[in-house]
Amino acid sequence: MLEDVVLTVRDYLRENLTNPNDPNVAGDSWIFTAYHSHEPMYPMITVEGEIVNTKHYRDLEDGLVLSEFVAHVKVKVWSNTVKQRDELADSVVQLLLSAELGYTIANTSNREKSPNCRIVEFKVHFIEGGV
Repeated sequence: MLEDVVLTVRDYLRENLTNPNDPNVAGDSWIFTAYHSHEPMYPMITVEGEIVNTKHYRDLEDGLVLSEFVAHVKVKVWSNTVKQRDELADSVVQLLLSAELGYTIANTSNREKSPNCRIVEFKVHFIEGGV
């Protein structure tokens, strides 16, 4: 389920963000799910996630088990200029707050990691169930 969340966020950003250096550059060439080991091309965005909380509930009448998950997702915005980094990070926050991804997004924050990187963090709550 976590992989689905990360890929959904990545794909949403790929479809809705334009590379400020070249609008003709496809999203899959600068928005990734991990930092690339090759020489970075700026700007670059990476999306990562981890499950931070899980709760399981069982309905005693029908045996249905519901699992509630909380994922911590980080969108790292990399750029060689502070202005571009901050503008892209702000765009990411606005896109995610208005997105209809099928998840509840809560606790969005936007903090500086380094002069080249700003991290947009949020929590995603989702429930899945079965017998």
